[in-house]
Amino acid sequence: MEMDERSKRAAETGNVDALYSFIHDDANVFKRIDKMEFVDTSLHVAAVAGNTGFAMEMMNLKPSFARKLKLHGFSPIHLALLNQQTQMVIDFLSVDKDLIRVKGKGGFAVLHHVALDENYLHLLSRFLDVCPNCIFDLTVERQTASHIAAEKNKFEAFKAMLEWIQSAFEDNKSKRNKILNFQDKDGNTVLHLAASINHPQMIKLLIECKKVDRNKTNESGFTAMDVLQRQTIGDNSVNILNALAYEVTFTLLVK
Repeated sequence: MEMDERSKRAAETGNVDALYSFIHDDANVFKRIDKMEFVDTSLHVAAVAGNTGFAMEMMNLKPSFARKLKLHGFSPIHLALLNQQTQMVIDFLSVDKDLIRVKGKGGFAVLHHVALDENYLHLLSRFLDVCPNCIFDLTVERQTASHIAAEKNKFEAFKAMLEWIQSAFEDNKSKRNKILNFQDKDGNTVLHLAASINHPQMIKLLIECKKVDRNKTNESGFTAMDVLQRQTIGDNSVNILNALAYEVTFTLLVK
């Protein structure tokens, strides 16, 4: 079922009156659309265009549309983010904060996309503060946003999330341990991935987190140290890891 041209034009131009005129002519149109699992709605169009007033009206009429995925695997909030409609993203969350957790193509929620684009660091902290549990959301590869930032060498996003995790879960050791040591489908923790890209700064920050398990093995049976030692780039990353591991261990022993 293709979107009616009048509905599309109304969404593109933000014409709320035209929207209601369309509904007047076909009162059940949105009910029919709502039955479709994957569909491009006028809310998707408004999100791309940044027409906030129209989008809020649509969400008021049909809240379920905010969770609909179009055929390309994106919900309205995904499209707003990927089209640099930052205010639209914020407005969506003011209506329903759990839209942060809607998963699209690849199992990516908006936090995963933000972890890949450091132009959105201001949104990253907002997302985490509004919906703390989104830090545990997984892609189809069973990766958290922290995994993605580490693997793709997005250091500022990685650092921001690590600092937030330590602060937000300061009194909840179980959650802190879980997220710091979570293993993706290949058994890799964030420390494994930081080691795989040979990033001393990431490794240092993780090792300084006393709850990071340096001895966890991935599906190949490798610890993060093993991963580092297999790197062909000749630098002092392994020495850094060794020194920091010794320093942390010594500190714990003398306490």
